[in-house]
Amino acid sequence: MKLPTQKIELAAPKNDHRSYLSGAYLNVETSELVVTDGHILVKHSVELDDGDISGIIPLDAFAHARKTKSERITTAKAAPVADKDGWIGDNTTGVPTAYTNGASFPLVNGTYPDYCKVIPEPADVTIRLDLTLLDRIRKAMFEKASPNSTCQVTFRITDGNSSVRIETGKDDNVAVIMPCRVT
Repeated sequence: MKLPTQKIELAAPKNDHRSYLSGAYLNVETSELVVTDGHILVKHSVELDDGDISGIIPLDAFAHARKTKSERITTAKAAPVADKDGWIGDNTTGVPTAYTNGASFPLVNGTYPDYCKVIPEPADVTIRLDLTLLDRIRKAMFEKASPNSTCQVTFRITDGNSSVRIETGKDDNVAVIMPCRVT
């Protein structure tokens, strides 16, 4: 799989007891790479390599690939094992593994959540927002928030051409962001 330029693995949880969330799920049937921490989900279309298999790629594989400037992570069953009498098994019996730039990482054992169930269908109202503006609003509205605090807001959208009202719910603080026009 060609490694996405975006660091989608940042959407994975940092310290979670659910091991199946400690990586990015590669779905070879749909050519998608999916990451979730249970609160946010990021999905990317990816370019696959011949022989890639579906599985949960550990975050360490992404870190190693980016550190060594590798552009690809390959997923496959581990090579067959040899003993004194010759080869045991074949290419389909090994441990599922991710390979990148000379390093190997066993795929995370577990079942990834059915992410298709949580992705909503496109709604009647569609609006484009600039994420850099949303980040500026976050900093302006929650300047003194600690890293562990929640910064929850409510979006109020009238239609695809109106501005978006952002409310904190705790007070009368309001922010407004204008929608991006499609050109």
